[in-house]
Amino acid sequence: MTDQPAPLPGPPGGLPGDSLPPPSEPPMTPPGQPPTAPPTEPPIGPPGTPPTGPIEPIPGHPQEPSPEPDPEPATEPLQPPPAEPPPGAPPTTPY
Repeated sequence: MTDQPAPLPGPPGGLPGDSLPPPSEPPMTPPGQPPTAPPTEPPIGPPGTPPTGPIEPIPGHPQEPSPEPDPEPATEPLQPPPAEPPPGAPPTTPY
């Protein structure tokens, strides 16, 4: 076992020409680019958007709609408006 092939030029364990940084160093970022934030911080969105994360329930505002919808919303009138004008009102005649 004396005729072993000569090792290829280059770093051990890699192909010739490889110049990968050690795993302990972070990858280089292009000049002018901000460093990547840790995954624990939420991404910064446009102004006015709430930050992502656990949403705290607001008193008076349920997060999920109730399984039983209200039979009649309180904002709508219970009876339809009268089609005819009430007695004593001037008749609506188009001009």
